[in-house]
Amino acid sequence: MLSRGAVTITNRLHAHLLCLLLGQPHVVCNVANGKIFAYRDTWAPDGWGDVAPPVRFATSPAEAVAAAHELLAEIRAKPAPPIP
Repeated sequence: MLSRGAVTITNRLHAHLLCLLLGQPHVVCNVANGKIFAYRDTWAPDGWGDVAPPVRFATSPAEAVAAAHELLAEIRAKPAPPIP
């Protein structure tokens, strides 16, 4: 299900981890308990840098949707890799 769309929006830590493993571009919206941002800050303290797939973090559903639109535009703007 996660790989069916071009960009996934989630507020679940396990979905975030699955997207990372699948290489699925995604936006993570933090939940009230702060678990997702705590995970990010603990395991990637220097930021995500050149992590593939692209990941964006949001603090509200509206911000998550806006970030997903921006991420989708970035993905579509990239040139296709050459065919070997």
